[in-house]
Amino acid sequence: MAKGAAAKESVINIIKQAFGEKYVGDDGKKFYVWGEENGEPMQVAIALTCPKVPYGVDATPAGAVKVGNGFDWSVGSQDQAPVENNEITEEEKANIDKLMASLGL
Repeated sequence: MAKGAAAKESVINIIKQAFGEKYVGDDGKKFYVWGEENGEPMQVAIALTCPKVPYGVDATPAGAVKVGNGFDWSVGSQDQAPVENNEITEEEKANIDKLMASLGL
């Protein structure tokens, strides 16, 4: 089983429960649900990926807490700004130099 597969399956089950009859199904890559826009039904496709670098300052939030038949998603809020590292490493600089030389730039 690929890394993140169990996490995705857990999220998919939550999506199915949350959307109920509005959950349409999946094609192996995307999950389809019914939404509404201006009073008209519209399908929405949801794609799931597990990022290499977790988003936000707190990369390991406590997650949701099951409450009755639903979930409380207020735990582990992602309100914080993401941490960004814009520094170029020495290895990246060496790779750029090598590429430029090979391209004659």
